Order: sequence, then C-alpha cells, then structure tokens
Amino acid sequence: MLAEYVTGCRSRPPAKVLSHLGREVRELLAEGVDPSAIRTALSRFRNSPKHPSVLPSLVNEVLNGGVGRLERPNSDATVTGQAGWTVPTDPAAYAEEL
Repeated sequence: MLAEYVTGCRSRPPAKVLSHLGREVRELLAEGVDPSAIRTALSRFRNSPKHPSVLPSLVNEVLNGGVGRLERPNSDATVTGQAGWTVPTDPAAYAEEL
C-alpha cells in the first residue's frame, strides 16, 4: 500500500515520512480498517501532505463521510433573513460624507 502511495508522488517523500506513514498504515490494518479506506486516505494525503499522524483522521473522514473541514452537523443558522453588508453603488449613498 505504501509502495502505491510512493508511486503516485511526484518525488519520493523523505524516509522519516514514509516510515511514520508505514507505522500508521500497519496500525490501521491491525485495527481492522478497510484497506480501500486507507488507500483513499493516502490519496488525500498525497494531494495535501501534512504530518503523517493525520492519516487516521483522513481514514475517519473517508469512513464517516466528512469533507475535510470542521463542521457543525445539524446546526441551523442563528440569524435568519439577514443579508451581508454590500457597498452601495449609488453615489447618493455617500452624499453626506462627500
């Protein structure tokens, strides 16, 4: 699995990164995680490399449908019907300031 990861990289990652990723992959497999989820997580890791210790979080994201950012599931907007502020295009809006 790690060889597949390295093959997809533009250049070979440092040995320390690969050994750490290898440990993470080994632990995930020992835990019974689906290998296809690990492969998908490794692909995401390849596209946005970080510290190898994030691999289990990426696997969790793959398994549980996260989109890679912090979310507040089932949260409704606290202020309804409010629009963001926009710059007026009518010069009369600035009449007092000009």
